[in-house]
Amino acid sequence: MGVVRVLLVGAQRASLEALATSLDTHIGIESAGVLTHVPDIGAWVRKRRVSVVLIEGDLLAEDPTCQPVRDALASNADVRVVVLGGSPDVAAWALCEGACGFVPDNAELADVNLAVRQVAKVGVALPFETQVTLLARFQEVGPSWSAGVSVGSSPLTARELEIVRLIADGGTNASVAAVCGISESTVKNHLANIFRKLGTCSRSQMVAEAFRRELLNRGK
Repeated sequence: MGVVRVLLVGAQRASLEALATSLDTHIGIESAGVLTHVPDIGAWVRKRRVSVVLIEGDLLAEDPTCQPVRDALASNADVRVVVLGGSPDVAAWALCEGACGFVPDNAELADVNLAVRQVAKVGVALPFETQVTLLARFQEVGPSWSAGVSVGSSPLTARELEIVRLIADGGTNASVAAVCGISESTVKNHLANIFRKLGTCSRSQMVAEAFRRELLNRGK
């Protein structure tokens, strides 16, 4: 994994600039700037080669459509969006629109640093202590791509469920391959099949949908 370029988006410029300065001190992470004019997010992501976008949850609370998340993803399919603080309701909506992670309001700098690295490497960063609340709200808000699918419904094989559990625990393709005794390319093939079967398009959506269907409680 190369240098992770992080764009911070929100209304609290002073606090975001302080966070950007702190992130710059970590090896492998580089600030791509602080943006307060949200309509420019797509252009900044493209021009500044952004890897991860940290968006203030309070900013998203003002826009129930989560348009900033959509704009960031539309500008670069490989960019990862993490919600920085705010309520679980807002984070749940952002997950529905393609966000990959959530950092609670009470998080330390080390937690933000870890979330940035994890989402860049694995594709999802949901702190264990917030998963239950966040994913419960995710179930209630009802993402469009899971409409009509009942809780408990599983089209996944035992191997696919194992891979989802490992990803939910923060596993990378390499670590999942090692645990399962398969190649990384096989893991990628499994993930493509899981996305298709669950009707999702990202690891965060996959994990959230698995929680919604109560699939991760099986076989434990």
